Amino acid sequence: MPESGLEAQRAKLRPPPQYEREFTCTEVEMFCGMGSRGAAFRKVRKEKRESHNSRLEDPPHRLRERPSWLARPSGNLYSWKTVTCNLQDERGQATLRLYTEDQHNPITILINTCFAPHLRIVDPSLFTRQHVLVIHNYTSTNAASSSGATSTSATANEPLYLAFRSRDTLNSWLVLLRSFARPDIRPYPYPVEYAFPQHISYRIWRQLQITIFAGRKFASKHIHGAGSSDESISRDGGMTSDRWEGAFEIALNGQVVGRTGYKVLPGAAWLTERIMVTDPPMGAGIWAGSDGTGSMDSPGTGSDVGWSQGPLDTASALLEIRGLRTKPALFAPATSQVGSIPIDLGPFRRGEAVKAWWPGFSVVGDEQDGEILLEIKFDE
Repeated sequence: MPESGLEAQRAKLRPPPQYEREFTCTEVEMFCGMGSRGAAFRKVRKEKRESHNSRLEDPPHRLRERPSWLARPSGNLYSWKTVTCNLQDERGQATLRLYTEDQHNPITILINTCFAPHLRIVDPSLFTRQHVLVIHNYTSTNAASSSGATSTSATANEPLYLAFRSRDTLNSWLVLLRSFARPDIRPYPYPVEYAFPQHISYRIWRQLQITIFAGRKFASKHIHGAGSSDESISRDGGMTSDRWEGAFEIALNGQVVGRTGYKVLPGAAWLTERIMVTDPPMGAGIWAGSDGTGSMDSPGTGSDVGWSQGPLDTASALLEIRGLRTKPALFAPATSQVGSIPIDLGPFRRGEAVKAWWPGFSVVGDEQDGEILLEIKFDE
């Protein structure tokens, strides 16, 4: 008995062990777009030393050839860089570091400050490649060290896209990163005035599926001048020259989640394209099915019970199908938005596929411009 009591006392005096875990993956590529590219290295030209002999006259000014604007890199270009992912659990603080070959300072992200739904899988249509992971609204220590400000404003960072070699590696790192992130546990905080059993928490799982079948009545005046086009043939029996050409971009709360292929009207039948968004960037309040504003029909419940104090993306749920047209450019085709189809997902039916023609509106005069046959299924 005395020996067991002494061992128990020693166990209490012994400090708890601190385990430092580390995970590394070398076969990863990082997306480098316009905003994610680092500052270019500029060659500093040293000025010529002044001549000590004042008798010598200054040489005549020579005409120097200005650098051609053709040599400048295009703003639409992007690339993927090979990086090494290193995740370290340093006594409860998970830090993700991305090492590149031409970068001395790695990109550092504090995973334990991220919200779990902000780490999700990207639809293959966005970059035309598989196994891509995105990190939204993260806190990076690089931005704070370079600008001299604090890193509390995490929404200023652009989304970070990481491409893995296989689906198994992608799923493993998604589960690994989410295990260190803040979980989506609701309600947060608990509305005391709500007549519901206390001490009940849950998580919300969402999935948005968008299928594009066909389109009709798109005006072609934005591309080929005045006139309109439809799924019909001209009166003389041939194909009309006034036709609509472009693609579509799917955005959810302003974040692009997918893109379609090239479409032509009139022309051949469209290929059915389906875009899947897992854990879409929207909140819906603290209760499943609510719109995030605390408008539940319950007696004795106020409109402000702290329902919108959860994650930062609980304000709205706006789905946009943006019409993009392509115009020729010097280096690469440039795209511009010509219209959009806004769809409010707040009161949208859950768990049931809705197939209908949705009207589009032009960005020029807010006029109706064409229709798209869509099937939307929102699971929650």
